[in-house]
Parts: sequence; C-alpha cells; structure tokens
Amino acid sequence: CPVVIETNPTFGNLFGTISGAGDLPGPLQVHPGALLRAEGGYLVLRCLDVLREPGVWMHLKRVLQTGRLEIRDYDQGAGAQTGSLQPQAIPIDLKVVLIGEPGVYEQLAAEDPQFPQVFKIHAEFDSTIPVGKQSLKRYADYLQWLVDIEGLLPLSAQAMAAVAEYGARCAGRRDRLITRYSEIGDLAREAAFHASQVAAKKVT
Repeated sequence: CPVVIETNPTFGNLFGTISGAGDLPGPLQVHPGALLRAEGGYLVLRCLDVLREPGVWMHLKRVLQTGRLEIRDYDQGAGAQTGSLQPQAIPIDLKVVLIGEPGVYEQLAAEDPQFPQVFKIHAEFDSTIPVGKQSLKRYADYLQWLVDIEGLLPLSAQAMAAVAEYGARCAGRRDRLITRYSEIGDLAREAAFHASQVAAKKVT
C-alpha cells in the first residue's frame, strides 16, 4: 500500500488544487493532493506543520470523519473554499499518522474534544532499547541496508560493534542503545567517507 510523507502540508498540497488554465472548466484542471495519493495506505504528517497551515486542521478532521474528500480552491484571506469548479466528493480510505513531540497528544486532546475521536491510537516510541541479540541484529541490518542503498563502503564486524558501542554511550547506559537511527546513519556515512579518503576497501 502507498506510504506518503508530506513535508509541506499546505492546503493545496494536502487536499489537491484546481488550476485556472483553459477557457472551460474540466477534469484536467483538478490535481490530487497527498490525501488522494495515499488512498488505501498511509499519510505521514508532522503535527506542528499541519497546525501552522491556515484551514488545514479543520478540513483534515472533516475528511477523516466523513471519509469523503472535496477538492476545492482555498482562499486564505477569506478562510473558505472558493472556485467555480466544484468536483464531486471522493470516497477515501486511509490512515493518517501525525508525528509530534512528547505531550502534544495530551495538549491537543485537552484543547480539541474531537481530536481523540479522530486520532484514537496514541503511540510513544522509546529513545532507547535494551541491548540484546535482537537489538544488535537490528543495528547490523540497518547499517547493511544503508551500505546497500547509498553505496557506502562495507562495514566490518568490528566497525558495526563500534557503532553499537557509540549507541550505548549516547544512551548513557551499558545495557541500552539509542534508537536515533538518523544519528547512527550519519556516523556510518562519516566513517565510510574517512575510509575512502585513505583508499580502504571497507570500514574497520
């Protein structure tokens, strides 16, 4: 199923737009947004980005509550949908994942009674995981995936162990590893760069 990550959830990017080109209005002027592209799958949004955009939050709730998407032009000044072309509402079925800082779910639930009804599942991810065979395998799998997808120099077993040691140091405990995989990835990229500078065949 599709997984769409919308990093700029403006009204048009999220719900779609209607272009003004051409003399007569028609279906070619209707352009889908991220919601329609994620039909049958998942749409991932940063909560703060959604709340900053005029009109987006209220319309997003309406789409999720009704299961129907209306593509309209949006006048930010008037705070309302406009335009002479009014396409029929489209039935839509998808899951929306909002990512936010700790405490944002409780804050939104307190300010908006509809929020817990629309976003029923609240999940928090630990910043660390316990050290164990499964966790170390996950580290190694991630590093190997990074090597394959970005064409980095391969990491030796000793290099992977050093990355895991770094993860434990960042966690501040010997029995825990950080789950900030972007940070782990940056370390692997930096190590691969330094290894390539000395014409090494792999990261040691």
